[in-house]
Amino acid sequence: MPHVDSIKQNLHKVGIVYIFVAIVDFLHTLAYKGMGVFPNWTSNQPTQFWIAGRLLETLGFVLILYFPKLSERTLFFLFGPLTTFLITSIWTGVFPDCFIEGFGLTEFKISMEYIIIFVLLAVLVRTLRSKDISISTFRKPLVAAVILTIFGELSFTLYSDVYGFFNFLGHVFRFLSYMVILRGMIVNALANPVRALLFELHEEKEKLKEIAHRDSLTGLFNRAFFNEWIQDQVRKAQFQNVPLSFIMIDVDDFKQINDTYGHLTGDKVLKFVARCISDSIRSSDFAVRYGGDELLVVLYTPANNKQNGSLRG
Repeated sequence: MPHVDSIKQNLHKVGIVYIFVAIVDFLHTLAYKGMGVFPNWTSNQPTQFWIAGRLLETLGFVLILYFPKLSERTLFFLFGPLTTFLITSIWTGVFPDCFIEGFGLTEFKISMEYIIIFVLLAVLVRTLRSKDISISTFRKPLVAAVILTIFGELSFTLYSDVYGFFNFLGHVFRFLSYMVILRGMIVNALANPVRALLFELHEEKEKLKEIAHRDSLTGLFNRAFFNEWIQDQVRKAQFQNVPLSFIMIDVDDFKQINDTYGHLTGDKVLKFVARCISDSIRSSDFAVRYGGDELLVVLYTPANNKQNGSLRG
């Protein structure tokens, strides 16, 4: 089932992205001076890890939403080396400074926060406009997570002390964003797989129903559909006191066409006649291949049409 498969693929992709984001965020936590893990580091390194984590997270959103055909394997082998490069660049001091003791946030750090916010806004718009069922299934939690992340990034442009209020507020937004991703996208998707399966089964049922009601040669409704439809409509017509009108059509000398030019030519004639009828009737009417070269047009009166609507499709 393609929709269920695409939902699973997106779940796998989100999981891959957040594995690497979690690694960087874990190092961000350990890098704080108060943790005592890296005693020679300053407040610069945890801030660098923060920017690296947000870059990975934002890139992951962009790739999942804008490049849906990107495979999980490709995403993994892209994020693995990229995460390694970012961690190594911070460890060796190559990564640009993000926080200077006694001065505060650097221009690079603030600029990167605003760039990340801008990209997240584009991701938000894309999410809201997407008609992809695999995206719409997670639309609400994804939108909430992106909005919380944006608020968090805005908070992280305002602090001058790594233990200050806005730094704390940014981490609160970060925590809530993680909770939304976990609860809304992962837990719900794993706990309610039946919903996606039922949706897929409903679509397949509708497709099979449409196929069963159509004549394979002409594309018109078939006799089985008409027989089912007329039983219900006769009762409605009697109850509402409205007429039912039909036009019966057959192709003159159709047997002679088959005998002279062959059945393939006869099929072409039937398809041509069916197309002419479909193009000529009103949108409220519909045509039926009743049998052989016999065609039927059902004419809706205004009262009947108001009650039942058009069946053309």
